[in-house]
Amino acid sequence: MKHFRISLPALLMIFLLFHVSCTKKGASPAPDGPEKPTAPGTPPNPASPTTPTNPTTPTNPTNPTKKVLIPQSITTDNLKVEFKYSVTGNRLTEIRQSNGTREMILYHDNGFPKEYQRFLKDELIYHVYYVTNADGLVIKAIQYAVASGGKAKTLLGNYQISYGDHLEIKTIEWYDFTNMLTSSREHKYNDDLQLISSQSAVKTSTLQSFQYDGSEGILKHVTHAQLIAIEHPAFYMLNQKSNLQSIKHENHTTEDLRFEMQYNVDDYPSAITQINAANNQKTFKITYK
Repeated sequence: MKHFRISLPALLMIFLLFHVSCTKKGASPAPDGPEKPTAPGTPPNPASPTTPTNPTTPTNPTNPTKKVLIPQSITTDNLKVEFKYSVTGNRLTEIRQSNGTREMILYHDNGFPKEYQRFLKDELIYHVYYVTNADGLVIKAIQYAVASGGKAKTLLGNYQISYGDHLEIKTIEWYDFTNMLTSSREHKYNDDLQLISSQSAVKTSTLQSFQYDGSEGILKHVTHAQLIAIEHPAFYMLNQKSNLQSIKHENHTTEDLRFEMQYNVDDYPSAITQINAANNQKTFKITYK
């Protein structure tokens, strides 16, 4: 009988082949250490995220941001009103009308209102000195009539202003030269700080109510427009956040006004047609800078 001898290297080779075969057929052995994580894909650039589109707000790819415009002129068939501004800050410095009236607004170096002047054919006829508080808000305006080329001044009286929590003009009280109260007006605003009613009192009581469009106001970006409107009480001076659509007078409906607008590509009025209770119309054309 023959005896077969198997060398040690051969035994080792058989053992290794058997071990590999079992490993393929059975479960994978537990790894010696934690599995190395797979590298994630490249994340999106955080500097340029994709902004979702608001379905209620139309987008304009050629005009992604609204322009800041201020009125340069307002023209009707028989009158032209021109506006001039400070070099910085959009502070209104001059209102010039084609009928010969010119209004100047002067400011302190810190930008606070200082004086208001009215000229007729370049002759000073009316002068207001503003008194401001520590915050720069005008709380009192002292009024003078002016004659003889500015050499003679007569005290007319003053008006005093109080403000709401958001620095909106809340009340105005007018006093004569003896400091007796002659009239007052109280303003009320909506949540967007647009004037919605104005109630006068003392000698007579009248109530005005206002409605607006949702577009860019003519004077939205003009500083101190609300203050200047006291001395220049044209309807367009109230077109600050948005534009007037109607003015109604309680118990005086014959004085009611409504307004129809045409808009430019930047959503500012380019023309406003004023229509009174008798259906008479007047159109104002507006240019901007």
